[in-house]
Amino acid sequence: MATTKSRRSSKLPTPMPPPPRTLWAAFMEAVETSASAAAITRWSTNAASPGSYSWLEYAGQAADFARSFVAMEIARNDVVLFQMTAHPTACTFLNMGVVGAGALVCHWRVQLQEVQSMWHSFPGFKWIVTDAASLLPDYALLPHLAGIIYVGSSRAVLPATDVPVYSVDQFLELGKLHPDASFEAIQQLVRPTDDCLVSCQYAPDGHLVHYVLTHDNILFTAAQLAEGLQIDVGPTDRIIAYLPLHFVSSQIIEWYLSIALGGGPVLYCVEGDASPSTLKQIQPTLFFGTPATWTALGRQLVTIKAQAHSVLYAWAKTRAVHHAAKLQVGGPRSKAKASLGHSLANKLVLASMKKKLGLDSCRFCGVVLAKLAFDKIELFSTADLPLYQLDGSVETSGFASVNAPNAWALGSSGKPLPGTIIALAESPSGTEYQLCYKGRNVCNHVRGADNAWHSFQYGGLNPFGYVVINHHKEFIILASGDRIPPAPYEALLLRRAPYLQRAVVVGDGHTYLTVLLVLKTKKDKLVDDAIEKGRTLGSKALTIAEVLRCPIWAVALDQLLEQVNQAPLATLGDAAGTPFSLVAVFPLRKWLLLPQDLGPPELSLDGDLVHRHVVANKYEKLIETLY
Repeated sequence: MATTKSRRSSKLPTPMPPPPRTLWAAFMEAVETSASAAAITRWSTNAASPGSYSWLEYAGQAADFARSFVAMEIARNDVVLFQMTAHPTACTFLNMGVVGAGALVCHWRVQLQEVQSMWHSFPGFKWIVTDAASLLPDYALLPHLAGIIYVGSSRAVLPATDVPVYSVDQFLELGKLHPDASFEAIQQLVRPTDDCLVSCQYAPDGHLVHYVLTHDNILFTAAQLAEGLQIDVGPTDRIIAYLPLHFVSSQIIEWYLSIALGGGPVLYCVEGDASPSTLKQIQPTLFFGTPATWTALGRQLVTIKAQAHSVLYAWAKTRAVHHAAKLQVGGPRSKAKASLGHSLANKLVLASMKKKLGLDSCRFCGVVLAKLAFDKIELFSTADLPLYQLDGSVETSGFASVNAPNAWALGSSGKPLPGTIIALAESPSGTEYQLCYKGRNVCNHVRGADNAWHSFQYGGLNPFGYVVINHHKEFIILASGDRIPPAPYEALLLRRAPYLQRAVVVGDGHTYLTVLLVLKTKKDKLVDDAIEKGRTLGSKALTIAEVLRCPIWAVALDQLLEQVNQAPLATLGDAAGTPFSLVAVFPLRKWLLLPQDLGPPELSLDGDLVHRHVVANKYEKLIETLY
């Protein structure tokens, strides 16, 4: 087993990891250190000027919410589920209020089917915080629900239900009515090894499973992420709250990074409808985006480039690309300062392009939650905006490896977080390596006998110790970062369409799922159920080539996807009949009929296992037509 340990540089020793602390203790230390400094800015598109909260005011708000939770007799193992479509400041205060009360937080997508599944499989859920007014009656039907806190529009009419529904102000009044409710006494009992955060992911079989992270998991990861970025992050930095909060990575970036730093970046919470100019107005100094976000910004950049002076831009582009190459690990001058040509290119051309994007003040542009394609990274490098790929999952508390300025490698996910180890375990086939993660960031529930998480990711380490992820087994990761198991879709398709020889779901790095279909054939001719299906449809097609041109078959396969996507949840269960919400939340959008069945190397030697990444590479151009 090969291993590599992370270090900040070859010249400086790695600082000692922070001692274990609870989130509330670290929060109070940040308040003491940065009491009057800005912690959160409420950015409203309707307000003339933004409103800021200092760390002391932040703590006061969180304490008020904690007191109200204690007054409502919340228990230390209770879980508060956040169902938010936006990121108001109240969400941040409530999040820390739950932590202060000693309970657990869980942020998840606003998808009722998933919530119902999660709620019934995990008895710890007791409260809901939401801004989704239309779902309040549905939430109220959930068992063992203690109450709902509505943080949406003050104009919304709250429904009458058997379960109490509180506005933010009404909930805060509960703490005032019970002045003896003390969360400080509860905090004396909380330990760094206690659970504080619940997250969910789909298992390979299509069911939602729960992961529980500790205070130390979260704080260690946040502190080591700050170290791994290799830039001085402080109270003058700005971060925008917009990443989807059902990812632990997003929560680390937006809330716990600043706490671990003792008062770090100011979090800008955009309330109301964000406009295209929001990025330009806030001018973040640290910006983390999903591949979907960077792809959208890339389209803007292409438009901006088209408006630039062609000769000047061609010269500036060359300077920017050369500068980016110098800063890569192993580059010609990895620690070199900007050249005169690069400085001039920035001043004359590139700075204005970055300003039009709203990233002219940005010191770190990170790609999180999923891998961004090389061509997109190269596109931004031509505008002197190097994008740094980071990697992590719920099993590693959001982060496991990071690229950074002067310490990055194109195509890699970076070096392991300082104080952690990423090892390689040879797979049974002997042709690839499984990535194994060890450190205080690893969730206790996924550790093996060797105290490491043997992940679903396969790849290796480059000569400089940077992690290179080649593919994922059992999962597809969309451009949004959502992790989807394809096996349930494929089993459902084959069950509903016996005329199919094979179904292969694809979509890695894309915004939605699609499927490659193979009909039952023998030497290009339809056989068995496929020929019977054709007769039933009234199609005269007898070969794959004829099927590909047949509109009757096209309509039938469209209907197959509709039937799968719209099937009642009860019919989407596993062999034991347990329903799951996966297909309802992430439907199959398009299909593509392959001209022939798969074979080696797309299949394992026994034909039972599909090497999905090999299939995706072989049919890359065909798959792109689906997007």
